[in-house]
Amino acid sequence: MREWDVYAAQLQNALLAIAGGLDSSADNYLGSEHSNLANLNNVSLPKANLS
Repeated sequence: MREWDVYAAQLQNALLAIAGGLDSSADNYLGSEHSNLANLNNVSLPKANLS
């Protein structure tokens, strides 16, 4: 049973580390998306000349 507890603790630590990495990645992704949207809104295109 002791070996089981050791492996369970290692698994929990690994999953917590993965969850922390995903949280960090999500924050970075959200910040990038907000920045990209702000930059996209500042783009001005000339009117199309269809004649």
